[in-house]
Amino acid sequence: MVSVCLILLSKHPVYPMDSLAISPDAVWYFGEISREKTNEILLNQPVGTFLIRDSSTTSGYVLSIKEVTKVVRYLINYSKEAKEFTFGNIKFESLEAVLEYYSQGRSSACFLVKPAPKERLLALYDFAGEKKEDLPLSKGDMVAFIIQRKDWILCSLSDGRRGWVPANHLAPYKAELLASLKVASENLNTMSYCSLCGILGVPVDAKVVRSRQPSIFQANQLEIQEGDAVRVERVHTDGNCEIWHERLQCRGLAPINYLQFEPA
Repeated sequence: MVSVCLILLSKHPVYPMDSLAISPDAVWYFGEISREKTNEILLNQPVGTFLIRDSSTTSGYVLSIKEVTKVVRYLINYSKEAKEFTFGNIKFESLEAVLEYYSQGRSSACFLVKPAPKERLLALYDFAGEKKEDLPLSKGDMVAFIIQRKDWILCSLSDGRRGWVPANHLAPYKAELLASLKVASENLNTMSYCSLCGILGVPVDAKVVRSRQPSIFQANQLEIQEGDAVRVERVHTDGNCEIWHERLQCRGLAPINYLQFEPA
């Protein structure tokens, strides 16, 4: 199991701060989050709440806006050669210019009020970091989401330190999750994820700590509900677990950061 963890962390991309096309400090920019995650963020927000993420299909970005009963999306094309953004039939020099134009009500197509809030996250496991761009964390540390790049999230601590952390080491903040992480750390002497897996072994019982409904393109992923009891039968190097789902009576995959291992 230790070797599995090492393989998972060895696929480390290099994301120096000055290599990003858009400043990570742009409060409305979320990076490479999915459409499903975008909907999750915006659906419970007031009308006019918006965010920008990278497009997964074209060279450009997606402006997502909360309307009364749904989230609408607008494609913003980007030309690297011309270094300009095209929204509709209008060209802009920056994404800031796009947002300023539509925030002033110059089009009925978009109604922008405020950027979506960025969530707080909890470290599920210890993370020592491998590169200078990483942010070392201890299990239970709370961080602020900045942006996401593939399977890594740029985070910041309350003391101002920031850096990259594997996405499957983090989960949205919940008071009960924080309490359980503190208890687990006390009982297991703040062991890292790799050490914990080595002791528990696989298969091992686990509990779902947050609900997830995968997209139709993730055929092997199971829909899971917070509180579900599952049996982890195998851990993949991409951060997914093969599980036996007691309630559904079937097997499938679930991300490891949606599960809490139950000590034997």
